[in-house]
Amino acid sequence: MILKHSHMLLSLFVTIAVARTARAQDDSPETHRGALTVKSDANVGTSVTQRTPGIAGAERVLAVLRRDDAISRPVGYTVSVRRFTAAHHDGDLPNMQYRYGVRGDAVYFGIADDGKGQTTIAANGGSYNFQLTVNAVGYPAEMDNSDRELDGGPRVLGADEGGVETYRVTGQLHGRPIYGGNCTYVSRKPVPPIIPVTKQRYIELELLRARGDSSRHATRQVEVGSAPISDQLERFLRDRPKRDADNQKTIAELKKAGIDDASLTQMREAFKKAEADQESALRSSVAGGGDRQLNDIVKQGRAGEAEKIRQLHDQLDAMSPTERRSPAILSPLGRGMFRLARAEDEDSLPLMQPNPAFFDRSLAPEVPQVIWVCIDGLQGFPDKRTYEHHAEGSEEYDRDKKHAERVARDVSKIRDGLDWSALEALIKP
Repeated sequence: MILKHSHMLLSLFVTIAVARTARAQDDSPETHRGALTVKSDANVGTSVTQRTPGIAGAERVLAVLRRDDAISRPVGYTVSVRRFTAAHHDGDLPNMQYRYGVRGDAVYFGIADDGKGQTTIAANGGSYNFQLTVNAVGYPAEMDNSDRELDGGPRVLGADEGGVETYRVTGQLHGRPIYGGNCTYVSRKPVPPIIPVTKQRYIELELLRARGDSSRHATRQVEVGSAPISDQLERFLRDRPKRDADNQKTIAELKKAGIDDASLTQMREAFKKAEADQESALRSSVAGGGDRQLNDIVKQGRAGEAEKIRQLHDQLDAMSPTERRSPAILSPLGRGMFRLARAEDEDSLPLMQPNPAFFDRSLAPEVPQVIWVCIDGLQGFPDKRTYEHHAEGSEEYDRDKKHAERVARDVSKIRDGLDWSALEALIKP
């Protein structure tokens, strides 16, 4: 609590200092000078003996970042970073007991109104994130994922139906691929640290998932039997707070992605209507008796699960050995479902996994073997998703498009000002 309070006070002092400097210089958000702030270290699940070499390694990465003028002497935005260490999870590559590096964000300046007719410049104009991670691969959320893959194999990367965190190769940087316009790496080996998931592994994982769902539903059916609809209504009402929290989380993520307020309002209303409709249906079933209908629905669902398992078996059996070894590329169907697709499809999502043959197990865990670099918009292309949902030519469209182009320019400066040779020197034997 004391640490959190200290951070709040520090943030307040920084805002006040920014505002005073802005008034003194009479400048604009675009020309206002920011600063590089190093926050306290973050340690997630690492032991004391792991943190010491991890933070020391992170400091060496941070020293390279400090030499990038776009990070150490920003104009129009301010930069904050923290060194971190984090324990590895099931699905991470062998011998990598922990990962470490630097996480940061750049926050743009904007105009703040105190409600009394006075305006100041404050760090409130949007932001983007970056992360340089040693001895781990993937987008940050994937690295933090503690779930174990059903087959016990390496983490599956890239199944993002939103198409944000993808592994489509969109360009090259210093001889390394750029994935999804956001991520690349430097490494001590010529072999890539990530490789495609094969179609065979993907389908076998889907089979394990389908069988698990079927088994769980069968067990639940035995436990519940022909539970009265009233019991379902009771559970429905009991679980409402959790559904509300999930809906709010979805709204927050969409808002962060740039969805306009009108669309968010419509989604809130849709959630509210769906909740009311489901409750009404359950109450009607209680009044009219719906056990037989429920059992029919359960039977249909179980039959559908059996059919899905059969189709997956048939799909795998029909593949030649060559096709089984080919890369799994997905196309999203919505609601967390996918189908196998072609690489040339516009919404294609190549599935990747850490390369088990990449890491040298004879080296100590703290020895850097790969530095994975992710910066929102690393390739320097404006993120059209931030403004495409607006009507072209509208005030919102023009404003968000201008900001996206500005972010692309600034990220390009960071990318081009970064001493990539110095990063490579950190991992050379």
